[in-house]
Order: sequence, then C-alpha cells, then structure tokens
Amino acid sequence: MAKRQAHKQRDDRLQQQRLIRRVGMLAVIVGIGASLMASLDWLSDPAHLPVRNLRLQGGMQHLDQQQMRQAVLPYVQGGLLGVDVEQVRTAVEAMPWVLSATVRRSWPDTLVINVREQEAMARWRDGGYVSSGKERFIPAQADDTSLPLLGGPEGSEGMLVAYYQDLSVLTAPLGLQITELEMDERRAWRMQLSNGIEVMLGREAFETRMARFLRHYSRVVRPEEEKIVRVDMRYTNGFSIRWLDQEESTGIEGRGETNV
Repeated sequence: MAKRQAHKQRDDRLQQQRLIRRVGMLAVIVGIGASLMASLDWLSDPAHLPVRNLRLQGGMQHLDQQQMRQAVLPYVQGGLLGVDVEQVRTAVEAMPWVLSATVRRSWPDTLVINVREQEAMARWRDGGYVSSGKERFIPAQADDTSLPLLGGPEGSEGMLVAYYQDLSVLTAPLGLQITELEMDERRAWRMQLSNGIEVMLGREAFETRMARFLRHYSRVVRPEEEKIVRVDMRYTNGFSIRWLDQEESTGIEGRGETNV
C-alpha cells in the first residue's frame, strides 16, 4: 500500500514538472511571437525604414524616369518592408514602353526596379508601334518615321510582322526595303518600297505574285523605277505598270484575267 502511494506521488510530481515545462515553453513561444509582431509593426511603420531611394535599372531609351517615379510613388508610402513589390511591378509594367519589370528591396532604404523596354520594330497604321515580340503598344508619342508602317485588321499584328520579315529577306538582295506593308479587311495585300514604288499583290496567289515581281524586277522595273508609280501584280499571267507621267497602265506579259 505504502509502495503504491509512493509511486503515485512520484508520478504526480513528474506530471507537474512536465506541465511546468510546457507552460514555460508556451510562454517563451508567446513572448517570441509578440516580439516578432512588435518588430514587424515597427518595421512596417512609415516612420521606420522609409523608402528613401528608388533605383531604376535597365535600358531606358524611351522611358521617362520622372514619370516612372510618379507611377510608383503611391505604392512606396509605407516602410520598406511594407511595400507590395507586386503592386509596384504591375504599376511599372502598365507604362506603354515597359515590356517587363522586376522589383526588389535593398536594405535599409532602397527599392530597386529593373526594367526591360519594349523594342519597336514598326509603326502601326491605326496608331502606336508593333514590337519585335509581335505585340502592339501605344505610347504617348509614336512618330518615329524611320520605322516601316504596317497595317491590318485588329488582331493581325503578328501576321503582319511575320510577312514583313519574310518579304524583307526576299527584297534585300535587290537593295530594297519595305517601307509599308498593309492587308485590308478583304485580306488584299499591298506594299510600298524604299524607291517609292507601290506594289499591289491582292488576295489570291500571294506568294506566286511576289515571286513573279522579284523575277522581273531587275529586267523590267529597275531600269525605269524613277518613272514608275505602281506595279500591279493582280493578274493571272503578268502585271501592269502605272507610269509617273501617264494615266494609263502598261501591261507586261499579257494582262490575263484580274484576280482581285
């Protein structure tokens, strides 16, 4: 009986000791948590660790740094830890000339924004530019007339860029650049060359007509290019030329039937 009583007293003491340790550990955890919360509150307070510097990196040929700072300013009013870097990134990427951006904190008081700028490869007929990534973007000013002019129905930007690139490879050996390439609502194609000649390619047999133009250019068109306004390839077996000083067009290799 006495032995059982002794065992019970020992078990009770052990349970009390375990409980004391658990309570102590819980108190430590609560204390650490409270300290962390207090620290976070302190760091998030705009009065502590404010964002004093905004470091802009990356190529910025067209971007206005002051405009970018103004776009970011509403999102950096809190302390550095409180800045939502995703909100800042979204605000920067909403700017017309920005392709992509990354944002990071640099302790103790700097926000670093690395920007990748859009690369305009052509102007778009209805306004703005088309990027090398085949996307249209519209900055406040899009007046770089050194770029080719593309035009087509809404959503055709990618197609126009692809055709422009392919056709440019074909015209380059002739010393010609394409200054304009357009597809109308009926999917009829026309292009303007760097020598001022307009080439009508129409809707049908696009590749065949282009090949015919290239084949006859050096022999027929180039010797008279200063006198030519337009070359119309929209014929089954040949093409016609409109001369600068003539109202009528001259047919080459038989006019055939028109395929417009």
